[in-house]
Amino acid sequence: MRHEQQRMKRNAEAMLQRAQRKRDLILQCKQDLRRRRALAAEGEQQPPAASIGGGAAEGDQQPTAASLGANQAQQI
Repeated sequence: MRHEQQRMKRNAEAMLQRAQRKRDLILQCKQDLRRRRALAAEGEQQPPAASIGGGAAEGDQQPTAASLGANQAQQI
């Protein structure tokens, strides 16, 4: 029974860490998007979308929120 409680506690801590990392990444992406929109409004040259976002997290191959947001900002 004690081992099960320890396992549940470890799982809960891991879930919390994943949620915090996800939140931090989302906040970073929002900041990048705001910065890119401000640069676009000023008419300055934007760096390529691939230069931000840091790539896929934990092995997934989906585009990052930063690259998606950058693509949307370029289309506006």
